[in-house]
Amino acid sequence: MPATRLGTKKAVKITKSSRKKVRFVKAPKSVATRKRRTVQNGSTRRAPHRNSVQKSKMKTTVSRTDVSFTPGWKDLKTRRNSRHESVSGYDSGLGALSTVRFALAVLAIAGVITLYVGHVHATQNLLAEVQDLRRENLSVHLRYNRIKGMYDRSTGPSVIYERARLLDLEERMVTGKPILVSR
Repeated sequence: MPATRLGTKKAVKITKSSRKKVRFVKAPKSVATRKRRTVQNGSTRRAPHRNSVQKSKMKTTVSRTDVSFTPGWKDLKTRRNSRHESVSGYDSGLGALSTVRFALAVLAIAGVITLYVGHVHATQNLLAEVQDLRRENLSVHLRYNRIKGMYDRSTGPSVIYERARLLDLEERMVTGKPILVSR
């Protein structure tokens, strides 16, 4: 479907050779101005004016009937035209990070936190195991001491002397040469 010019009263077919770069310009009309409201502190807010566009761009010859060229954002954006001053530096260190670096930093922090939580759980499990082994070791030591006490009571000197008297053995000092037993 061929493009048409809509600026004139009847539509005209546009060929590739007849296209020209044109800018839109509003026709001067008498428009009633409306009264501006004042803010309580006395300052007024002003709307941006067409006069703020650079003069060098306004001087181009414009045909009002050609609509094939429309201005882009870069044509309208100038330093004087902007509402806010351009930010020369970053407000914080976080704004200087790229998305990839930020994502890697978040993943690294999440990894460190995961490792820390895993270490805490492993340490708690190890502590519980050590406490169980200590309890078991204490019970084994108490059992050993009980059995050793029973053995010492059954093989102590008082028990041996008592049994020796029951066997009619006498207690005396050995005199003479020792007897050597050889094979």
